[in-house]
Amino acid sequence: MTRQKSDSQLDAEAAAPQRSLDAMLADHRALYQADLFIPRLSTESPPVFTDSHTGVQSADPMSMIGPTLSKQLAGYIDYHQRDGETVPTPSGIFPYARSMATMRRECRRAHSDHWDRPEWRGSLCNRLVSMTVAEGYAFDRACYDLVVDRKRSERVLRRALVRIVEHMDELQARQTYAKTDGVWPAPPPHVHRPLGGLHQIECEQCRRAA
Repeated sequence: MTRQKSDSQLDAEAAAPQRSLDAMLADHRALYQADLFIPRLSTESPPVFTDSHTGVQSADPMSMIGPTLSKQLAGYIDYHQRDGETVPTPSGIFPYARSMATMRRECRRAHSDHWDRPEWRGSLCNRLVSMTVAEGYAFDRACYDLVVDRKRSERVLRRALVRIVEHMDELQARQTYAKTDGVWPAPPPHVHRPLGGLHQIECEQCRRAA
């Protein structure tokens, strides 16, 4: 079973002097761009629509007005609203987005001091990665816009980047294990902790309860 590392372990790995922050960001920008590559926009396969919440499959309603979307394109445009932003749903075919979403959830759960400022949009870890990787900001500019100390924020960013790579490795390990007819150990049961503020907007369970 995959064991999640503590913040101190991630800090130690992120602070390792072997690689510069610029080199780490260059690698992550390449991984992020690989997520955006969609080889086919449409498909000749029978039109199938999969509900992202229930998993129920039905005829794709879009097929009546045009070509059937490919799995990659359909997964990319299947989105949800988060804090006023439209973001792609991180399905299994987008490993970087999926790992980034996992990192954000872990930050929301473990780093209550990363919720303080409105510029951080509920997760300083995620906002630093979003700006420096997805949006292409220079690290110094991101620190300026987020009103954070550069030295302390570099540790936060390095730790978040390390966690994303670790989760992508976990996804790859699961796929490899499944191909050899193995059964990957189930994660521990989720314990729901209802919180106020942004959590009530993001949490599907809280929205259903409301």
